[in-house]
Parts: sequence; structure tokens; C-alpha cells
Amino acid sequence: MATGAVFVCVSAGAQTDLAADTFMASGYQGQILTIIPSLQLVVVRLGLSQRSHSWDHEQFMADLVQGLMPNLAAAGRTA
Repeated sequence: MATGAVFVCVSAGAQTDLAADTFMASGYQGQILTIIPSLQLVVVRLGLSQRSHSWDHEQFMADLVQGLMPNLAAAGRTA
């Protein structure tokens, strides 16, 4: 992943399950903004994790996209 201003950009060939056009921004106390233009998808996490390693955002996003794929594909939105 590469950084661009306050956003983290997923690079092509990065070791991740996220789409190559994914952008993420981290906020205060675990807030995370994730944008995947190819899926026309924006996800905002406003939660707080008491333990820094208790939240796996990349796994959450992979599970979310996998669960949404049938509906996204039906709408013509595929990565």
C-alpha cells in the first residue's frame, strides 16, 4: 500500500484481498473511511476498539464485499 496525503491507496500487486482501487483514511479512535470506486462503495466505521489489535478492518472489508457481491454483480458493479 502507498500513502497519498491522508489516504492509504492499495497498490496493484499488494498482498491484500481489497480491490486495487481501494482508498482508506483513518480517523480518531479507530474511525475508518474506505472507498472502492470500482464497486461504487463507501464504508464508514465510527466504532472504537478498546484494544488496538481487536479490529481487523481488511478482513471486515473482505467479508463485507464477499457478502455484497451477488447484489453488486446484479447491479453491474464488479471490481
